[in-house]
Amino acid sequence: MKKVKKKTYNRKVMIIISVIVFIIVVFFVVRQLVGSFVYVKSEKNQKTESANVESNNKVSNDDNVIVHTYDLPEEEQNVAVPQMVYKITPTPKPMPSQTAFGYSVNGRTIGGWIFGSGSETIFFFGAIHGSEKGTVSTMNTFARYIFDNPAVVGKNKRIIIIPVANPDGYANSNRLNGHSVDINRNFDTAGWTPQGANDDFGGPSVFFEPESRLIRDLVSNYNVSTMIAFHSKGNLVHPEANQSSYDLAHLYSSYSGYRYYNEIVSYEGTATNWFREKRGGTSITVELTSHTSSDWTKNKPALLETIN
Repeated sequence: MKKVKKKTYNRKVMIIISVIVFIIVVFFVVRQLVGSFVYVKSEKNQKTESANVESNNKVSNDDNVIVHTYDLPEEEQNVAVPQMVYKITPTPKPMPSQTAFGYSVNGRTIGGWIFGSGSETIFFFGAIHGSEKGTVSTMNTFARYIFDNPAVVGKNKRIIIIPVANPDGYANSNRLNGHSVDINRNFDTAGWTPQGANDDFGGPSVFFEPESRLIRDLVSNYNVSTMIAFHSKGNLVHPEANQSSYDLAHLYSSYSGYRYYNEIVSYEGTATNWFREKRGGTSITVELTSHTSSDWTKNKPALLETIN
């Protein structure tokens, strides 16, 4: 009797174990099938979403503008949604090579740009004193603006810009040139002496320096009618002693906000004084507010008015 009970008990245990194993196997099979179905559906949805995004990223007729739009739920389709527009800034065109007008004491090129082809030539230059570096930035920015906007030059105008009239001094952050001469005291004016104003050496004789001879020859070769010299730092405009220079200085002052200042006795040996005295031309000096700032915002309206 005991043997029969034991066999019955063993049979029940085997049945229970078999049922448990069967349930476990079914669970893992069902789990695998469900996982495969979810993966296929997810992959299908991702492809559909990718296709929608690709179709909605439309490029306008302007090759530089990409306009992004997105599908909306039906209940939101009448709601205005702003577009996102990305503007790709074009790379600026490279400036043309400078014209080499001559060379410094130490052989550095003195170059600049010529814009326009009119009969009236206006000559602008900076850094005849090499330590006045803001003037170089002013002249370079001015040249860049004309290059990008050539229509600003009047039809009867020709514009010559030399950013660095004293490259040796500029390279060494020095007011003087490679001969330790103040170039802006080396021009032939009536009261010239070797010992210039402010005790700056004006050279052994007028036009002894290659930089001053370059400016003299440029004025003659291009028949310059107006000279505008940039210096620092005074925050003012100073004319030479003739009516056309007074008029130009007043105009430049009104457009730039620089103070009109005519109380300085003209220094002997300066480029602007020589130009007025020996050439009868219109000449002014613009003094920036510091040795390093270009003052472009102040100068831009006055410069554009001068060359139109």
